[in-house]
Amino acid sequence: MNKKKNGNALRDFWETCIKGMIIVVFGLYLTRFNVGIGRYETNILLGITAYLFLALSGLLMVKYLQNSDEKISLHAFIMSIIMYAIGFTVTLINMAVFNLDILILIPLIVIGGLWIGLSLFASKKDKSEIVIKILMCLSFSLGLIYGASLNLVIFPIYVLFFFFTFFFLQLSREYIKEARDLEDIVKEKKHRIKNLRKRIFSKKDKAPTKDKIKKNLKKRSVNIRLTNAQSKDLLKKSMFSQIIAIALAGGIYVTLLLTVLFKGIAYPRAFLFIMIIIYIPLVGLACLLTRRSISNNKIPKKAGLLVSFGMLTMLMAILLSV
Repeated sequence: MNKKKNGNALRDFWETCIKGMIIVVFGLYLTRFNVGIGRYETNILLGITAYLFLALSGLLMVKYLQNSDEKISLHAFIMSIIMYAIGFTVTLINMAVFNLDILILIPLIVIGGLWIGLSLFASKKDKSEIVIKILMCLSFSLGLIYGASLNLVIFPIYVLFFFFTFFFLQLSREYIKEARDLEDIVKEKKHRIKNLRKRIFSKKDKAPTKDKIKKNLKKRSVNIRLTNAQSKDLLKKSMFSQIIAIALAGGIYVTLLLTVLFKGIAYPRAFLFIMIIIYIPLVGLACLLTRRSISNNKIPKKAGLLVSFGMLTMLMAILLSV
């Protein structure tokens, strides 16, 4: 179980980094009209390189919060600072050599402030679980803000709506993942209980050990009920995040309409078509499956996949509507 969990954690770690680098390109695409093609290509190359280290910095803060061993935790914290410094330096080189606006330092400072601030908050307030999820989601979704700001620091408001949409979609996936992890724990406990019951009724066991085993059974049964309650709570939060992600699509459409009025560079009809035909049905179905899973006390295996397709749809909307 531990090997599987560690393998999944490592996969999620690098998956988030890669997704963060990809979404930087889409952030640059959203503000591409404000720079020439040469600057745009340079920002893609140096932007994804810098954000790789910035995302690694955020994810190492996650490792810092997850580890109870002080030595390992301190090592993760120091590595996080080093990764952030490298990302910051690459951005400074880009700014100095290619004459970027000095205001690009503002998003960088905000990112660093979020990493440190959230980690300190989690340490003092014992809120590590929710902060870990927020850091995971920000390490991915902030790539959009960083990429957009490389071309234009004062970017259009629809960039923020896209950012929050990706954030809540990713947050929904994180809650579903945790619910699945809890389901695996429940299965493992049930398997252990089954083995213990076999021992109880085995003739080889001595009578004095039965009471001890029964007590363990009672404790484990209580833990299982608590885990199921936790799973339901996680799924409710996931469903709430999905609803917010659907609502944010409306905000994107309105801001695209306003952009057409003032600049004429957006295509809100294409966005509306994608939202109605693909995005809302996908995320809406994920929401319904999650709601049904809460009632049936089962983990929605397809809901996370639908949310992932919702993210891909939103990326397609960026390409076709801006």
